[in-house]
Amino acid sequence: MKSFKSLLIIIAIFIVIAITVGIVIIGNKASTKQQTAYEIEIINIAKDYYSNYYYGLINDPVVALQEVSDTGIIFPLDTLTAYKELTAKTKKILDGAKCDYTASRVIIHPESPFDANSMSTEVFLDCEGDI
Repeated sequence: MKSFKSLLIIIAIFIVIAITVGIVIIGNKASTKQQTAYEIEIINIAKDYYSNYYYGLINDPVVALQEVSDTGIIFPLDTLTAYKELTAKTKKILDGAKCDYTASRVIIHPESPFDANSMSTEVFLDCEGDI
């Protein structure tokens, strides 16, 4: 009888551990948002704008970019699309969701060594509809 109780306890512990691991795995998958094709396109335009245009305007970029690495540099979507047009597919998606190109933005966070290609990005789309 003691061995049966021990077996039940071991099975119960195993079930609790399995459920906990399952919850953690599902929670991590839900919190890791996959970037969509239109977000990738917008990020690529922002990176191109930053690397090939904006970076060249900065005097002493290492010092200047260290100061804004946490807060980032905000680039409104309308500025980016004036630099380079969106594909028709992406434009259709954003226009269909009634996205505000002035309020929508990409934030670029310069990263060490603070050269033109060292950055992380965030996309914020301000849209009336679901996208």
